[in-house]
Amino acid sequence: MEEKLKNVFDKEYSESKLTDFLIKTQKVYEFFGCDFKLKPTEIVSKDFNGGKVWLNEDYVNSSISNLEVITFNLVYPKLITKIVETNLENFNEVYSKLIELYYLDKTIGLKKYINMVYGCLQNPECMIYSKNIYLVPNRLNKILSDILSEFKGHIIYIDTDQIFFRNFDEIRERFEKYFNNINKYELTYFSEKSKFGMFISKKHYIIEENCNIKIKGMKHFNKDGMSRGGLINMK
Repeated sequence: MEEKLKNVFDKEYSESKLTDFLIKTQKVYEFFGCDFKLKPTEIVSKDFNGGKVWLNEDYVNSSISNLEVITFNLVYPKLITKIVETNLENFNEVYSKLIELYYLDKTIGLKKYINMVYGCLQNPECMIYSKNIYLVPNRLNKILSDILSEFKGHIIYIDTDQIFFRNFDEIRERFEKYFNNINKYELTYFSEKSKFGMFISKKHYIIEENCNIKIKGMKHFNKDGMSRGGLINMK
């Protein structure tokens, strides 16, 4: 990433997060040479769904071996570039370029900006407000529901942009073919194997991750009664 653009994301222009975001957006437009023009604002009220969360009740509180976790890469940003209409002209084009840059140079400032876009698109007071942002979680949830319907016997847990499979090697080729057929938005994913896991309830689980124990949604303590973080090193 060019130093001039990197400086835009590293600098804080205002104590107001929204104002800071808008100033950065304008400077990004200047960098890419795009016209910074607003369209007429139309505020639309739609039912807004959160990310899909599903747990296979057959495996609750059971130790599960041979897990594999699929995580979609920047799934909300990718969907935003494909289906969202905003009040700011050329935003999808500019946002797509920023995502491409992030894959090459994962700077913290750029990551914060990319992640903030989703919330700003829902805010009628923001210049990039989108009247159809609700389609992003809806479309992703539809993809996840289709995958669940096709591979339910191998799926333990789903949470927004992750799918936890058991014995994934048995269906790997079939899954890849199926996903390619339903993937209309050029989504990508990566997978990581896990030796074991235990799912207590939605948003609460324990899983082995790269020789560490990841604890999600639950506090845990060391022998002295001090609260620890969400990762226990097993090495």
